Amino acid sequence: EVLAFVPERPQAPFRELLEGVWVVLRVYTSSRKVNATRFRLVCLDRYYLIQNNFSNETDRWISISPTTHSVLAHSWELIERNGGVGAGELSESGLESNNKYLRSICTSLSRKTS
Repeated sequence: EVLAFVPERPQAPFRELLEGVWVVLRVYTSSRKVNATRFRLVCLDRYYLIQNNFSNETDRWISISPTTHSVLAHSWELIERNGGVGAGELSESGLESNNKYLRSICTSLSRKTS
């Protein structure tokens, strides 16, 4: 279990953080309708949980990475702009599936000179 590696004092907030981030990621990557206002509160609550319990001046052992910041501070905005639907519909798999066709076009339809 991951909590075995966490000092005793912050174990309860760390467990809360892990469970909360799991929920945030599940909601963010879903294709379902999401209450963006409530989702924003959940994300910001987890963000503040990190700041208040793990990133203080005396006991700084977790830093907020740019990716974590993007997800926890701004993912609600993407959901709001996506009509209240999670980002599951915005995956890159559709774009990546076109790569083989683009490679084929570049190799077979390009002008070849010797």
